[in-house]
Amino acid sequence: MNRQNDMTAELVAQLVVAGVARPKIARALDMTYVALDRIMTTPEYQAIEDRIAARTKKKMEELTDERLKQRLGLKDEVEDAVAEAIDVLLCKLRKKDKDQLRAALEILDRDPLHDFTKASRQVDNRGKTPSLSPEAFSNAVKEASVTHKMITEASKKLQ
Repeated sequence: MNRQNDMTAELVAQLVVAGVARPKIARALDMTYVALDRIMTTPEYQAIEDRIAARTKKKMEELTDERLKQRLGLKDEVEDAVAEAIDVLLCKLRKKDKDQLRAALEILDRDPLHDFTKASRQVDNRGKTPSLSPEAFSNAVKEASVTHKMITEASKKLQ
């Protein structure tokens, strides 16, 4: 292969490794399918494609390893935050500070070891119908009626 063909083979191999279909490669490089096929059947092209595929695979593995390290680091951070969240939870529960209480609950819900997750994640509820105590239902109805009255009054004021 001459230098021009080597460059074309390199470009074709990059596109093949990227998953571009052969007809699209031929159109993009302004060549016939036969000419493209002739390039792709040479041993030199196969060596180039193998080299590019190996380089691409290595780069993808490096990126995957890096992402895995980041995820493990985040997991460790969350595990460390669980103890702090429990402390905040207990402290704020006594003081009734709802914002920090919600934040602590969110951290506990993301516990990687799932020791402190919400009950919905710990219990298999498939096939069971949800139940609501009569007292909770009554409270929900009362709150809904109060909310409805507030919305009705606010809409009357706007008109």
